[in-house]
Amino acid sequence: MGFKQLVLALSVMILVLIGLFVWIEMDAQREIEMMHYEDVEMSLVQDGTYEAEVITDLVSAKVQVIVEDHEIIDLIILGHTYGLGYNAETIRYKIIEQNTYEVDTISGVTLSSEAIKSATSLALKKGY
Repeated sequence: MGFKQLVLALSVMILVLIGLFVWIEMDAQREIEMMHYEDVEMSLVQDGTYEAEVITDLVSAKVQVIVEDHEIIDLIILGHTYGLGYNAETIRYKIIEQNTYEVDTISGVTLSSEAIKSATSLALKKGY
């Protein structure tokens, strides 16, 4: 294979990879926009254990939220399918600490973070 053919092959591969990256990012953004979040007022959430699950084309999250005295005392990730989003599970600590699902996402794993937040909001709403 000549130098020109090698350069052409590498250029095509780079363009394909860029296109794939753009497609994945656009799909992830579309999934985030379609995610559902409940309005939750913690003062209305009764003591109990609540579960919910969010499933998208790219990720899913199933959570169990334990509430006592209107505070999230534990958030257990019962299931989480992801691409590179395994680090998103650390968001549970933010949610517990701030007593709300409305926390900043984990950088680099936005879609998985949003799925966990969405599932948490759905679980908490069951406590009304």
